[in-house]
Amino acid sequence: MAQARIRKVRVRRDLGTQVEVNAGVKEGDRVILNPAVNLPEGGETAFSSSYRHRI
Repeated sequence: MAQARIRKVRVRRDLGTQVEVNAGVKEGDRVILNPAVNLPEGGETAFSSSYRHRI
């Protein structure tokens, strides 16, 4: 299990279905793209290894 943390990111380009982020995440970070409304700061979450975004 991992803990969810809210971070500000800086979007370099919005490509419609993809965005380029140039600040706020680092290599190896896992990103929740569409978090549940009720996911609290520090809430525990599990990640599926079958779907990954390149960071």
